[in-house]
Amino acid sequence: MALIAITGLMQMEAMEKPASFDELHHGERPANYGHLRAGAVGIDGRPHEKVDPEVVQRLTQIFGHHRSLEEQEALHESDINTTWFGVLKGSNQQFLHYSNRLINIMRESQTGDFAERFPHLVSFVGQTGAGKSTVIKMLIDREQACTNTRPHHADIFSAPVTGLVNDNIPTTGDVHLYSDPSTYSGRRPILYADCEGMSGGEKLPRGVACKEKLEAAKATTRVAKSKLRKPLEWANGAKPQSREYAVKRLYPRILYTFSDVVVFVLREVRTFETEVLQKLVEWAYSSIDKSINQPNLPHIIIALNATENAIDEKQWDLEVATEKLLDDYKDSIHQVQKLQNIVASLKTIDKNISSTKELLEYYYSSITVVRIPTKGRYMLIDDQIGKLHAVIRQKCSTSFAHKKSVRMLLNAERLQQYVNSAYDHFSRRLDEPFDFVKEALRHNPMPRDFRGHILNLMLSIYNDVDSFKDRRCGEKLLRLLSRPIASCVMLAAAREDLQGSYSTLLWNTFYMPIKAAYDEFCEQWLRCGFSQNGSTCCVVKNLHKKGHQARSGKIFSKGSYSPEFSSDVFFEDWMLDIGSHLDKLIRKLNEFGADVQERELVARLHRTEIETFYRKLDSVTKVKSHATCLCCVRKVPEHVLPCGHVLCDACVQSIGDDVGGCVFEVRYCPLHPQYAKWYDNPVRIKFKPKDAGVRLLCLDGGGIRGIVELVILRAIEKELGDLIPVQNFFDLIVGTSTGGIVALGLGVKNWRVSICIAHFKKLCKEAFTARPLKRLALVSHKSYYKSTPFELALKATFDDQSLLFGGSSSELRTPIKVAVTSTAATENRPVILTNYNSSGVKREKLPYQFLRSQDPATELKLWEAARATSAAPLYFKPFIKAETGVPFTDGAIHHNCPAWVANCERQVLWEDVRNRQPDILLSLGTGLSSQPLAQSANVEAEIKRAERTLQKRSTSGFTYMWRTAYGILDSQLNSEQTWRDFSNKMLPRGWSTEEEERRYMRINVQLKGDRPNLDQVTELQSLEDQAVQSISRNPDIRETAHRLVASSFYYERHSGIHQELNGNFTTRGYIRCRFDKGSQDIKGLGQILRNCYNGDFEPFFLLQENYGLADETYKEFAIPPATLDDMCRRGLFDMSTEVTVEASIHSSATRMALCLQEHSYLKSGVPQAERYLSISGFPREIFTQEVNKPLPPVPEAEATAPARKAAADGASTSVPILGTATGGATSPGSNSSLSGTAEQQQQQQQQPGGVLSRPDSASTTSSAEKDHPPKQRSGIFSLGRNSTLSDLSLRGRFASSRPKSDENKHRPHPHSHTRGSTTTLVASPEPLGTPMFTAPLRSPRVDEEEEEEDDEESKQSGHSEERPSADATPLDDDESRGESWTVTVGIDDDSFGGQAARRSGGSVGRTKTQTLGFGLGVLEVDIPDTDGRLF
Repeated sequence: MALIAITGLMQMEAMEKPASFDELHHGERPANYGHLRAGAVGIDGRPHEKVDPEVVQRLTQIFGHHRSLEEQEALHESDINTTWFGVLKGSNQQFLHYSNRLINIMRESQTGDFAERFPHLVSFVGQTGAGKSTVIKMLIDREQACTNTRPHHADIFSAPVTGLVNDNIPTTGDVHLYSDPSTYSGRRPILYADCEGMSGGEKLPRGVACKEKLEAAKATTRVAKSKLRKPLEWANGAKPQSREYAVKRLYPRILYTFSDVVVFVLREVRTFETEVLQKLVEWAYSSIDKSINQPNLPHIIIALNATENAIDEKQWDLEVATEKLLDDYKDSIHQVQKLQNIVASLKTIDKNISSTKELLEYYYSSITVVRIPTKGRYMLIDDQIGKLHAVIRQKCSTSFAHKKSVRMLLNAERLQQYVNSAYDHFSRRLDEPFDFVKEALRHNPMPRDFRGHILNLMLSIYNDVDSFKDRRCGEKLLRLLSRPIASCVMLAAAREDLQGSYSTLLWNTFYMPIKAAYDEFCEQWLRCGFSQNGSTCCVVKNLHKKGHQARSGKIFSKGSYSPEFSSDVFFEDWMLDIGSHLDKLIRKLNEFGADVQERELVARLHRTEIETFYRKLDSVTKVKSHATCLCCVRKVPEHVLPCGHVLCDACVQSIGDDVGGCVFEVRYCPLHPQYAKWYDNPVRIKFKPKDAGVRLLCLDGGGIRGIVELVILRAIEKELGDLIPVQNFFDLIVGTSTGGIVALGLGVKNWRVSICIAHFKKLCKEAFTARPLKRLALVSHKSYYKSTPFELALKATFDDQSLLFGGSSSELRTPIKVAVTSTAATENRPVILTNYNSSGVKREKLPYQFLRSQDPATELKLWEAARATSAAPLYFKPFIKAETGVPFTDGAIHHNCPAWVANCERQVLWEDVRNRQPDILLSLGTGLSSQPLAQSANVEAEIKRAERTLQKRSTSGFTYMWRTAYGILDSQLNSEQTWRDFSNKMLPRGWSTEEEERRYMRINVQLKGDRPNLDQVTELQSLEDQAVQSISRNPDIRETAHRLVASSFYYERHSGIHQELNGNFTTRGYIRCRFDKGSQDIKGLGQILRNCYNGDFEPFFLLQENYGLADETYKEFAIPPATLDDMCRRGLFDMSTEVTVEASIHSSATRMALCLQEHSYLKSGVPQAERYLSISGFPREIFTQEVNKPLPPVPEAEATAPARKAAADGASTSVPILGTATGGATSPGSNSSLSGTAEQQQQQQQQPGGVLSRPDSASTTSSAEKDHPPKQRSGIFSLGRNSTLSDLSLRGRFASSRPKSDENKHRPHPHSHTRGSTTTLVASPEPLGTPMFTAPLRSPRVDEEEEEEDDEESKQSGHSEERPSADATPLDDDESRGESWTVTVGIDDDSFGGQAARRSGGSVGRTKTQTLGFGLGVLEVDIPDTDGRLF
């Protein structure tokens, strides 16, 4: 089978060859072309070959070119940048030095075609002078000739430097890494590692000597100086410090551990037994026990280089050559003393070896022999090299399949992390094995459910607590965990109000998640239970290949995985144990009286249980997790305590003291309260008030142009009288590149804007430190500027110890959440780096990845996050996290304007308001100019000139850098277009109100002439002056400042919903302030309100009841002088006036607003109708909140299977109800997918799905509707698959085109929608990130000119809409009366979309479909309403 696969690969490679020599060389032939006749024989009696001149020429350049020593040094100089790792001898210390060669290859070769790539490592080892470098070069040159068709691409791929003729000095030093051309940009690229020869002794290889010579001369133009190095702590004494010791001991440990294939190259087969076989076995022998839980053993390929041409022709066949060599030397294990010793040592572990083949198969997955002839028969050489390449690919595929089966595949990013950990491990402890499972724990994804959190708790204790390490203790651990798991089940059921007894919930709801966690623990993480003579096996089940292996790495016995216990039998017993502990807790719970709330009692019991559990652990301080709250084991932790443990929201609110204002004080850690307590200095943690909205700030990237954003923020602060830091008004700040640096300064360091400006200017001047010969530096170093000065400046600015998330600090952390965008460079994947934590279950469909390390030790520092978000290609090299080896580039590659990211994040973080508009989303740009493309064209031209300067450099790197940098260089166009796309999705043209539109604000500054490049530090001051002058004339600054002030207030209900005798609904509450009591912010806010007094005008709150209906009412609430005095003097806001909200129907919307000026705000110099600014969380349907609470989350195991079965059976699937319906409809809190009377429901079940039809009777219309007929009404309903919604009266917002009367001229009219009368059905989809679709039947009066403008604007922006057909008939009021209307709404498994809008019994009306943005969360279907009633 292997030979069949190899043959297939050979045939595929042959098809990729150039058609003819003439095509390659434009008709020019060498003088000796075709001088050999077919059938002629040589001196060896064999027929001459039919040659391909291109092959002859290629191989002649390798074998026949005699270089001088100077030419050889020049080649070594150009090859320095291919160095991967090696040893470096200092004055008193030996070092392991390494480079980012693996990262660079993967980064430069990615094309964006694959979400993940899985590189294969093929290591070439062998004797010094055996021709390893020559074989690699032949492989690369051959595949490059087959891959490329253009001659000038001949030097694209780097290849090893071959040795000089008759040279006794080794050529290759250290380990170099090269790319295979045929798989370079593929999903599974092959990388060749060229290892220094084994028998070079202490002679310094020519490559290393050249490098040391250049570094001594401080050459900088083409030398990649090694700044990455680790001291070899074990290198004490003369022998460990020798070069040969590192080659024979250190290099094999790294290469054998990670290689898929090892190619052992030898030149003289007659020394195979005495030297080669011995070295081949010793190389593996010194490495096999230096890794534990290795996914697979490497495949070995023995390349017999320079084989005599006179051998039997059959020997060129791989299978024959393999069989012949192993047969010839089958008894060598009995004849070579060192091999005898190895066989004897294997016999002690019951591994009997009887032949050389069996010995090799013990250390390698498979054995293949490839003969490569000596020079002279060039076509045969080329053919054998092709076979070598084919077998390499085939063995890599086999290795890939095996790793996939054991779930240990390493993508490019993960491979670099593992290798980086191996560097760290083997530089400190050469004889201690590298554990793959231990490393895998550091890279586990964030848990998404109860299963994941339970598993995370198991692994945290199993691997971090000393009493469980290196012992047969799996059963002990599980028994110990049964008690806290029982308590966690009870706590989860109580917190989430799950229906049913605790015992029932354990077996029906939590059984499957616990079972899934248990199974994964046993299959992938539980160590083998075999013990012998004091040694215990530490290998897990799915990686148990080598035999029983101790923690020291020693393989002490053969045999397969021996379980510590029967997993199936033990699980049922374990569940009974959990159930028994749960019953005990229930009995304790019943001992308390009924006066205490059950949830509080359960929380109290759980705190006792969890404290008892952790007290039994001998090292609870070591048990920490950034992925699971170790208190409730149910949620992702978000709040860091001084002891380093992190708790979730619910646990903080459970153990903390509520001091008012949504602030909780935590005085101890529930995991070890006897040691970790802070009663005198409690940790203060602030939450967003319930029903308050969210305020977002988005900051674009732009290099030095970030000063523009700071100028805008400074202008807003000045408008606020410099009384409150502007960042204190925002809940979330998202920044990209330079905007990310500003976001970290404002939101994490909590600097005032003026301080940020000072830091920003200094940082820019220090960061942009140009290299000598800037244009050449782009080619040689792949960046214009040095990274070290930039990083030193960031460390000085942010300090070098502060963490982005986590750590141990008693300081009050800012409640502002900050996210900065970046790009995972290896795969060009957008990511965000945050100072907060978040569950992964809501993030699966988002267009970026949330990064959070499982291991607190590898968390990003603050300065590292700043470096990662601003590593702009061309300008700076990627930032590489030292502890993980993960490379990052600029976030502007994907999200230069991060508005989409901010909107998605708010929906993930604050689910209670995810379906509402934010209070404000403020996006700031970095300046506009009239000629934005000029700089891009100039930079592109400069890159091309630099590329031509050094033709020998790889052009693929430039292709990648230009592709990824283009979005940054042309950021002005990208950012403005991104904002237009975003605002159009959030607020579709013609279907949003002015009040909604002004929540999304974009402020930018118009500059004179071209914008400066992002690195033009000399233009920084001029740019700042222009921005200050321009922003002073911008009317949006005042409105933005006032909107922020309004968003600082919210409404807090203190009573439930009551229905009065007149049928109206009422509730009561108070207006509160979001700032902390007694804070300077409230004092400043009071002064801001005082400053708004102007003559007879005084600021006031406005209540709009039945908002948007004809019976809308208005109430004004003045701010008492005493309240302002308390704010300014004591920092207290307390409006003693109780606010009663009333509505005629409970689905009515309510709006509360703040008025801070007498006149309307300006937009583009034109007064707007709106001067009332909604306070936080308004408008909203305040009376539907209690009946429309979201259902408590059900664990996936319980919810998924029935839902899938129902879907497969065609059963109804409900959309969550967010509103209400009248006229016999189901209550808004019900789960029914049908509505109306029982008789109507029966009719609905008989009708095909999703149809909303006109009621036959008007009896369902309420009196309120008759008195005040709405023009557009909005309701939100449960919409079922294959169900019909009928006989409904919809209530809610509407757009009014009534003129303002004199008596109402001072009243707010928030809506100016005049595009016709429509009724809206709204359904809210669950999947976050699903686009929203609006499919309305258009109203009868549509301005054709406006339609044409819409079309033209859509064409210019690159977006199109579905337009009405040419024969569509506009709807008419008279025509539509008395006719039946039907709207069909289609819903599928993955998304919700309005599929059609159609009318029965009349002409078809115009339709318009508008796609809305990620997670906006509603599906709107608009139906004309022409007679003042529904239909």
